[in-house]
Amino acid sequence: MEIREGLAEQLGTPDSLRDLSVSCDKLGDVAVAEGNLQEAKAYYKRSMEIRERLSETLGTPQSLDDLLVSHAKLFALSFDTDELAWTLGIACELHAAGKDFGGRLKTTMGIIIKHYHIETQEVFDAKVAELLARYAELKDKKE
Repeated sequence: MEIREGLAEQLGTPDSLRDLSVSCDKLGDVAVAEGNLQEAKAYYKRSMEIRERLSETLGTPQSLDDLLVSHAKLFALSFDTDELAWTLGIACELHAAGKDFGGRLKTTMGIIIKHYHIETQEVFDAKVAELLARYAELKDKKE
């Protein structure tokens, strides 16, 4: 980790920063496996902060997808509705742009159905609309 941090600090390139964010994710995954959820959350948040900067700077589909992964990991730890709203909103943007890496939108829809125990299309549509409205609010606050 120290090497990644040093390279990111020294080089400051998008690639070195992305590598650091991936390392943070992997350390977060290890912390989850060890049952240390607070440590995992700290690593995932650090990764997300790096990815937010990259997304703002680069604006590429890959940088958005990386940010989506960070929000999804944080949602998996906390079940925070805002994290799910971010995940869904970004997945929809990528899907609309034809850049739905690995079927992220479909995966996110499955998470929504499972998390909220949704059994009908009507309830699903309402929940998706609610989450997308929240995403719009959160995005507006950031800008």
